Amino acid sequence: MEEPRVLRMSRPCKDEDSDYCLNGQCMYPPDSNTPACTCDASYSGARCGLLVHQATLCELATTEEVIAICVGVAMLVCCLTIGLYCCIKRRCEKQPLLYKTYGGSENSV
Repeated sequence: MEEPRVLRMSRPCKDEDSDYCLNGQCMYPPDSNTPACTCDASYSGARCGLLVHQATLCELATTEEVIAICVGVAMLVCCLTIGLYCCIKRRCEKQPLLYKTYGGSENSV
């Protein structure tokens, strides 16, 4: 029984062209003696020398995460406001109050 004839899609490269592809497999296309490359997943180009940046997909934050972040930011703003208020109040208590008398001179209390 005769085996079916199969047309080869490509042939492996010879030793002299084995280093032709930088990041992939070297092969000869059908009806050609010019080497070509089958690039690895992250590379492209004629000799697989171009790195292709894969876009990473970010997951959306859940409702609980958004609420937790908002509460955290609100608490931080409150703490900063209270701290600023305390600093201003302390500074005002340390400085003596100045008032003017009717004669135009300033007196301290």
